[in-house]
Amino acid sequence: MLIGHAFPVKRTRPMFSLEIVTLARLLIDEARERSLRIVTAESCTGGLVGGAICSVAGASDVFE
Repeated sequence: MLIGHAFPVKRTRPMFSLEIVTLARLLIDEARERSLRIVTAESCTGGLVGGAICSVAGASDVFE
């Protein structure tokens, strides 16, 4: 009889640190408050700036 999980549970780390997510959330809140849109054009970062912004719920309100 198996008790618990049949397979080991893999613990994953978040893609972005709490600091990055907090800064992204502040940016989104500020853009929303000022009725601004956020747009990125990335090559060196491989889309990580946009990814960090999109990781925040509600980012689509201000991010294109």
